[in-house]
Amino acid sequence: MIDGTHPQTHFDFGGRVVVATGGGCGIGLATVQAFLEANARGALVDRDTDLIASATEGLVVAEDRLRGIQMDVAEDASVAAGMETIASSWGGINGTVDNAGICTLSLALDLDIEDWNRVLGVNLRGVWLCARHCRPQMRDGGTFVNIASQAAQCAQKFTAHCSASKTGVIGLTRALTVEFAPEVRVNAIGPGTIASDMIQAGVDWRIMEGHDTEGGAVVDDWLRRIAMGRFQPASAIAKAALFLTSDLSSEITDEKLIVSGGAAMV
Repeated sequence: MIDGTHPQTHFDFGGRVVVATGGGCGIGLATVQAFLEANARGALVDRDTDLIASATEGLVVAEDRLRGIQMDVAEDASVAAGMETIASSWGGINGTVDNAGICTLSLALDLDIEDWNRVLGVNLRGVWLCARHCRPQMRDGGTFVNIASQAAQCAQKFTAHCSASKTGVIGLTRALTVEFAPEVRVNAIGPGTIASDMIQAGVDWRIMEGHDTEGGAVVDDWLRRIAMGRFQPASAIAKAALFLTSDLSSEITDEKLIVSGGAAMV
């Protein structure tokens, strides 16, 4: 809950407009909450209208500082309309955290082409489309923060398509850095394993498919590969996004900030 009495950050965005895709839950919702606590105006963007409704209801903030926007980042027309709505509501955009992403599990040779296209469509094309339609609406001094993954640099079984898409996000970030400089900065964050229901879903899938026999052993193995010995909370990624969007990082662009607790997933 946001009631203005216990701010969780020392950042002050002074009413600047920040967009977070995939904002209905997880990292996206934590990001919206963090920016609102830092006195920004937040556009909570998601494809799922039910998630938008439940998320916005849980954020107690002045009406003129929060918008819930339905948008499918994989569809050009949807992104164009969503960014136009946000910019026209507040007179422009100062920052975008491109977080919307999906992942399914499969060995590379068993992967359906439909799954490949769907994951690449959301995770990579979605970031490009958001940049394409947000950049004309972005004020000078604005920032893009693209959410990639530790999977962009560390090999993991069952996620070849996700790794490919997130590696693409890093390459796209570098290209956009060159094209948008010096008026706009572009950086990426590589989250580690985020503490969420998806961890248990992944364990259940591995057992059901016969790749593992005991869920506790899978989790223990993951944790042994993380130097800090724990999964990362979504709020840790949100704090990194705050930093990369703030004036404190004014000379940082074309960087990939890994927030993984020191993970070495191989």
